[in-house]
Amino acid sequence: TKLILLDSLLQETKMITFDNLTVDCIECVGCHLDYRTAINLTLVSKTVREKLLICGRFWKHLCKIQEFTEHPVLKSDQAEDLQTTYDGQNLHPVVLDKEEQSYWRRIFLRGIEMKRNIHRGKYRYWRLYLTDKDHLPVKELKCDTVQRDLKKIHTRSPKVERSRRRRGERCWNDEYFVAIQGRCSSRYTEVFVWKWFHGRNPQFLCSKDVYHMYPYGLFPTTFFIWSNYLVVLPRQPVSETSHRVDEGVGLPKNCILQVHDLSKELEVVGSYSVPPNTVFAVPSNTFTDTYHAQVLDDKAVLFLRTDRPIVFVFALPDCKLMYKSYVPVLTQTNINDCIDQIVLKKERSLYFWLSGPEYTSLDDLPITSDHYSRLLQLDFTESTSAPKFRICQQFELMRDHENFNLEKDNKYITIDMKGMVSLKELIFGETTITVTVVKSLPAPDDYIQECLSEGEDGPETDGPNILYSHRKDLFVLFRHFVSGRKVHALSEDLEILYELNVDVKAYGLHGVPNYMYCDVFGDFVGLADHHRIVFFQIDSGKFVSKIEVPKHWGYRVDQVESMDRYSWKGFEYAFSEDGIIIIPNKWNYPVAADVLLFW
Repeated sequence: TKLILLDSLLQETKMITFDNLTVDCIECVGCHLDYRTAINLTLVSKTVREKLLICGRFWKHLCKIQEFTEHPVLKSDQAEDLQTTYDGQNLHPVVLDKEEQSYWRRIFLRGIEMKRNIHRGKYRYWRLYLTDKDHLPVKELKCDTVQRDLKKIHTRSPKVERSRRRRGERCWNDEYFVAIQGRCSSRYTEVFVWKWFHGRNPQFLCSKDVYHMYPYGLFPTTFFIWSNYLVVLPRQPVSETSHRVDEGVGLPKNCILQVHDLSKELEVVGSYSVPPNTVFAVPSNTFTDTYHAQVLDDKAVLFLRTDRPIVFVFALPDCKLMYKSYVPVLTQTNINDCIDQIVLKKERSLYFWLSGPEYTSLDDLPITSDHYSRLLQLDFTESTSAPKFRICQQFELMRDHENFNLEKDNKYITIDMKGMVSLKELIFGETTITVTVVKSLPAPDDYIQECLSEGEDGPETDGPNILYSHRKDLFVLFRHFVSGRKVHALSEDLEILYELNVDVKAYGLHGVPNYMYCDVFGDFVGLADHHRIVFFQIDSGKFVSKIEVPKHWGYRVDQVESMDRYSWKGFEYAFSEDGIIIIPNKWNYPVAADVLLFW
């Protein structure tokens, strides 16, 4: 309709049509259109299409809308080399002529083909194993791969033992993948390192036992990968009697930051220790804090507690101290709040949860109790090293489930115990943050309340999960109702766009709670359990395709864990339109990760 009106206007003005416009004019028009209208512009006429084919800025505009610029693999001409899929097909059937196609048009066509591979169920599949370099630590799986042959190789590795069958920690970036397996009672903390190119062609580099440095393992909030370095805040378990730190013998005294070079077999290249007289205290409510190490540009931001909560900022990789400060917005009444595990990074700000003593005794609270958690912001917008501190004293009710994911205009949504959805906004002052409720939406069906403690009676439930699609500007909610598990897409005004029934038999997803993983990525919604991944269109909820996860030779159900209604038994999935990384639980030991690629 937009193009018809524009064409009519052009014809009324000196009888100019799209066909008569110069290449520069057509390119300028195309770069100001939304995606659907821009695609329709290429269909106006053969003349217009031929002109657009050489317009690099037009195709770059389309790539930005579709976020193809976020996938470096699309920019590599090597990606078009012959690659066979899991079932033996050609992953890249379209051959592009580099002489006739502009650079950004090639990237656009590759991106479209990548999305089509999701619809077609075409992919390559790698599996990483917690073994050693001599016992097949990487294997590209095909539909005819014999698991018995893999078992013969893997079971010969000295690192494959029944005592090591436990859930570990994982982290990765565009160049490296790191898996950490450890157990205090068995006295080992093993770090495994692979190198890859955005998930492609993973190669095993090394494994190293760092128990002498980290005898209590590494907690997921205390390490990250930056460039080719593993940055670690050594976990600080606290003695209840002395409140002193128990450290690994291989660490410098009172070390709070250590940097390992992944390209040099985890060689230590930097560290920092606080003064010898530093006391690492615990909150007066006796609940242990969670320490945090987060990356911001080329710096490490540490949030932990000495005698009170404190923030450090270090340059990487040399661990040069850039900033150190206690949290000034904490008063004497909340200085003993526990530092929670939840952390969010948005743009140039870090958000941390603080829980008061009443929060940790949730089991004893009535459902109507109005006890709040607090939200602490570290804002690095004005300075790359010295943050501005803000705090929200009454952030969220403890009885409400919230999955905080601050979106544009500083808005987010929560789901309370009755399934009520509320759209809220954060208002930032100089040192304070306040929350206002913009709009609420009742549950569309009878909602099953989530059990808060192990002593509560009630049915097992899945979710709720709150997700947001930046590309489509909509919220996706996964909730458990009396009538079954459902996904709802909501506009930013909380208007229900569609409903998706997850328990349809044809999807084949696990019907027992605590196995299902839900996420949104690009144009898709992904639902997954141990055995399959199901894709849906994010703007309509229509079924797209289904992928079966290849079974592992060592898959074994933990009977104790499977009967525990409160434990999470599912796999972790990192969805993207160019591929999926699957982090299994201990049932799939010794698998470290699965890597599934659509391009």
